[in-house]
Amino acid sequence: MTELTEAVVLEHEDNKAELPTFSPILYKFTNHEDSPHLDSLLAMFYQGAFDNQLGIMQAFNLTTDEEYLILVGVAADENGKPVCFPVAKVLSAEDVPNYLAPDGKGGWFDPRNPVEAAEAREGMKSIVDSVVE
Repeated sequence: MTELTEAVVLEHEDNKAELPTFSPILYKFTNHEDSPHLDSLLAMFYQGAFDNQLGIMQAFNLTTDEEYLILVGVAADENGKPVCFPVAKVLSAEDVPNYLAPDGKGGWFDPRNPVEAAEAREGMKSIVDSVVE
């Protein structure tokens, strides 16, 4: 059993209560069959959210001199004060059209284009059939 799937046990007075096991389904969309680094990265985000160690920040970019919305990991220093570290940039509405989705076969499609998206989904497995235990 991995750290991610181990059940957490809380001690409260003399009673022990087992919390639900944290075992997220990692939705991964890629054209690369062998991509374990994506699993690890997504698991890190899920674990951070589960542990309440993921935050959002309006950060200043030194290169562009603009503010950007980013996700940050959050920890506490020895005085209980927040220590934040950037983990991902949140896309703006202007950024979204610049990205195409993988079709799982080496190609790409525009998920905002209903015709392209429908054609790409024709050859895809259902979400339920895609889950790997």
